[in-house]
Amino acid sequence: LLPDRLNMAKGVVVSEKLTLDISRETLQQSKILRVIKTNLVMKCPEMSAEIAEKKDDYTNLYEQLCKCLKLGVHDDSTNRTTIAELSRWHPSKSSDEQISLEGYIDRTKEGPNDTCYITGEGIAAGSSSPFLETLRKKGLGFMNTVDPVDEYYVQQLKETKAEFEPLTKLMKEVLGDKVEKAIVNNQSH
Repeated sequence: LLPDRLNMAKGVVVSEKLTLDISRETLQQSKILRVIKTNLVMKCPEMSAEIAEKKDDYTNLYEQLCKCLKLGVHDDSTNRTTIAELSRWHPSKSSDEQISLEGYIDRTKEGPNDTCYITGEGIAAGSSSPFLETLRKKGLGFMNTVDPVDEYYVQQLKETKAEFEPLTKLMKEVLGDKVEKAIVNNQSH
């Protein structure tokens, strides 16, 4: 009933409208089953949001399920905003804390409206990137994206409050003649 990205969810679905005496093919084409699937897919982010209210519980849950959530942003356009709100990032100014994208944006309200991020194999690798020298000189922070799925994730965040467009201008400034142009790719995979 659930997509692969929600393989962590386990449970029993009880429905009086589904009979047990039908073939698998008939069951797969059932409208009722599609409705149940849709409801279950919508319920998973809702339940995660309830857990997110308890920071310690959510930190443990997020460590286990972060890749599943991030794949959800890529795969599930209907629930993309809800799932994006559940994701956590490592801000440059706090190495051991993870915050939501909205939390990061709220912290940077006083500065420029740019949301900057660096992709690396880990927090240390990303933070030591020479591309960040200009940001540091300007006193700007950035988000560390450390999972391989993060690059796909960021591409799907077109609808969030953060705007990644100004990042391309900064990248062009930093890289100068080494690149012809820097663009945000809005293409879906």
